[in-house]
Amino acid sequence: MSVTPKPRTIDDVFANTRYYIDFYQREYKWKKTACRELVGRYIL
Repeated sequence: MSVTPKPRTIDDVFANTRYYIDFYQREYKWKKTACRELVGRYIL
């Protein structure tokens, strides 16, 4: 068995995908600045 990687963009990975925050986790919801900081660390 072999694994052949395919290059994909962030848009490809998350297209047509919805994520929801359960009611009991809403107080832990990330703000835009925290999301930007996390993503900014990994985009060169």
